[in-house]
Amino acid sequence: FMKLVSEEFLAAFPHRVVNTHPALSPAFPGTSGPADALDYGVVGISMGGGPALRLANKHPQMFGGAGAVSGCFSTMDDLGYQNIRLTVESRGGDAENLWGQRGSEQWRENDTVLDPSGLAGQRVYMSAATGLIGSTDLLHFGPNPVVMADGHLLEKGSYECTRALENSLTEAGIEHRVDYDPTGIHNWPVFIPRITNATEHILPGLGEPVLAPVPA
Repeated sequence: FMKLVSEEFLAAFPHRVVNTHPALSPAFPGTSGPADALDYGVVGISMGGGPALRLANKHPQMFGGAGAVSGCFSTMDDLGYQNIRLTVESRGGDAENLWGQRGSEQWRENDTVLDPSGLAGQRVYMSAATGLIGSTDLLHFGPNPVVMADGHLLEKGSYECTRALENSLTEAGIEHRVDYDPTGIHNWPVFIPRITNATEHILPGLGEPVLAPVPA
């Protein structure tokens, strides 16, 4: 850690050096960069949305805010389970490697909808579109019916997942912000504007990063 490697060293191991510095960015310098970053906030999109809020919910001492764009948050209901299974198995994995057999206590413990209490006091943001195809989708993906069909189904699922967590947070009295788009499929034209919204919402709940000095 904290040592610069030479260009010759990198050239000797092409495409094998994944990370040569422990800091995540200049805003989190030094060997404690990953831990320092976790003291601030987390935002996830699509398959990362559920895990982002799950992390903040299970480890509230580490986060001041959390956001999810077009995510899914239950591990126990049918929609949440199928979302997880699709994410894992479509990439050659086995969903049981996460928390054992479906319905186990570990699966229940990771269900944010069943118990969102760890999010209390944090700046919480969620968003989703309805999955209905809009003019922007037609402009970007109209010639590709597979992308349109998959995007519709995935975003409709995200919409229902988001509604479920919204209801759970409301019942628990936990403050949150949620934005819904009347149209939009599961793809970047929906994600990008809401990433900005998520960041703007959670930033007031976060600490000030220590900026690394700029080399002369």
